Amino acid sequence: IFSLFLIFLMIEFAGLTGSAIAKSPDEKEYRQRVSKRITGKSVGVEDIPIITLHGKQLVSIGNIFSLIAPPGTGKSNIGEGISSSAENEYCDTFGFKVNLPEGKKVLLCDTERTNNDCIKGFNRIIRRTETDPAEMKDGEFEKIIFLSFIASESFDESRKDIEDIVESGEVGLLILDGIGDFIASVNEEETTKELVRWLIVLSNKYGLGVMVTIHPNPKDPSYKPTGHLGSFLLKKSESVMVVCKADNNTRLITTNFEHGKVRNAHDVLETAIEWNDAHRMFMTADITLAKNKNEKGKKIDELMKKIFTLKPHYIYGDLLEIIKKEKGCKDTAANSMITQALELNIIKEHRNTYSLNDMDSDDEVPF
Repeated sequence: IFSLFLIFLMIEFAGLTGSAIAKSPDEKEYRQRVSKRITGKSVGVEDIPIITLHGKQLVSIGNIFSLIAPPGTGKSNIGEGISSSAENEYCDTFGFKVNLPEGKKVLLCDTERTNNDCIKGFNRIIRRTETDPAEMKDGEFEKIIFLSFIASESFDESRKDIEDIVESGEVGLLILDGIGDFIASVNEEETTKELVRWLIVLSNKYGLGVMVTIHPNPKDPSYKPTGHLGSFLLKKSESVMVVCKADNNTRLITTNFEHGKVRNAHDVLETAIEWNDAHRMFMTADITLAKNKNEKGKKIDELMKKIFTLKPHYIYGDLLEIIKKEKGCKDTAANSMITQALELNIIKEHRNTYSLNDMDSDDEVPF
């Protein structure tokens, strides 16, 4: 009986001990849990402004800068220009500057353009930064890693490629040119939240800043970024800017619109770019002229929308006459307004019939 009693005690003791061990946190799990606590002894990373515009902070480590750009406004060229600042701080980068931590690089990821167009973009960076190709080690930039995801077979593959490079510790700024191409639908709430959360975790875990580009909703004059993805980015971004087409060659880049913001600097930051045939790329433009062109374009846009609510299509002569009647102007001024409306893609012409441009095309500028 005594032996049976001892065996019973041993079994009970083993059970209690086993339970205690099962409930005790693993040491690694415990460290991870404790490290998430913010206390008076917590040490943060240095708050480095990774991208600035005219010296004002747009994005810092652990944060996102969102650039909203309608199709055909040259957003990829802007991403290339910003990246170029890391390679050569003295070249024309539209007033943007990249300030990387020591030993870090820009990871520029393109999801939309063909490989040939990406090669053209790569060569534009060479020209912009005045880099000698003969001095490039293995044909790569010193401070820029350029990736094309046009041939990626899955979203997971694209993310894994990015994670592998970021985890190496060499990235200080991640630029995703076309964030909408990292998920199947920009309108699926849970996956869009997960995507943005993935970027926030990456940027905080590995100490880098993030810039993304995204299209606005078609025909939306407020330039709200598309889908649930756009809505979530507006909430989570440190800064939000938009690219406005001032005329056929000029773009205004500004925070001065309904969804614009700069959390850690002035509310209104802006710059302007203009296509330069001699350099075969966008260069910094006169901001005052660009703003004037943009305001003029807004007025023409309002006029055309008013006219085309009366009738969806006009032949040239009828369109000319109704503009003259609305504005009280002569043929020359009315002709000029039609020309500008065509250049700004506000209206389109097909076999001498004019209608509003639906702006649903995803075609990028061919530069």
